[in-house]
Formats: sequence, structure tokens, C-alpha cells
Amino acid sequence: MRRIRLNGWRRLWVVLSTIYFFVVVYFLVAFLRDISKEPSSMDRSLGLIAIAVAVWALPLIALYFVGMIVGWVVRGFRTNAR
Repeated sequence: MRRIRLNGWRRLWVVLSTIYFFVVVYFLVAFLRDISKEPSSMDRSLGLIAIAVAVWALPLIALYFVGMIVGWVVRGFRTNAR
């Protein structure tokens, strides 16, 4: 089995993604507790879960691609020492 090697920036991205995940889950649980007392809260709960997934995933994907683009630009400015 081949091991996946992560450089420092990708490791930092994974750690921050995990921390951000727990923050989003914390606020989601708080909102779900508040609306669980209302009738027809199941539909709203599913909507909140979908929004929470989007709030978690979309910024992380955008941040990853911005990092890739910045790295690409920086590599373009480096001169080869050969």
C-alpha cells in the first residue's frame, strides 16, 4: 500500500480543516437543539445539515485552490539555478 506524503502546507490545511469541522458541528448542534422544540423541525434540520456541509466544505475547497494557484505563481517567478 502506497503512503500519501503531505508537505507542511497540506498538513496545515488538514489540521485547520479538522478544527473548522468541529467548530461547524458545534454550531450545528446548538442550532439543532434550538429548533428541535418546534413542530416540523425535521425538514429544517435536514436543511441546516446541508447548509452546514456547504459552510464547511466550500471555503476549504476554495482555500485549497487559492493555495495551489499561489504556489503555481510563485514557482513561475523562481529562476532555475541550473
